[in-house]
Amino acid sequence: MWQIHFPIVGAGAIGAWWADALMQAGWRVSLVARGATLEALRRDGLRVAQGGRVRVSRPQAGSPGELAPQGKQLRLFIRKDHARVVRVGSHGYET
Repeated sequence: MWQIHFPIVGAGAIGAWWADALMQAGWRVSLVARGATLEALRRDGLRVAQGGRVRVSRPQAGSPGELAPQGKQLRLFIRKDHARVVRVGSHGYET
């Protein structure tokens, strides 16, 4: 039996937004981070401001070594790519 867990690799603005959205929907989430970002997540939790409100949650946060894959997992690798524009339409996507 699968237990749904989303380990998100990339705890920047985009990864944090996805983590917050998935946690608000009730999913189990962890954030893979390093350095100052990891320290801030452990100390302050994940803070997301939206619509004049600030939500604070505490996803599991760890380094790549601490959150190594265990069993069957779907991992989300989140990154920004300023050099590419993706348009999503009714017939799939194009880059």
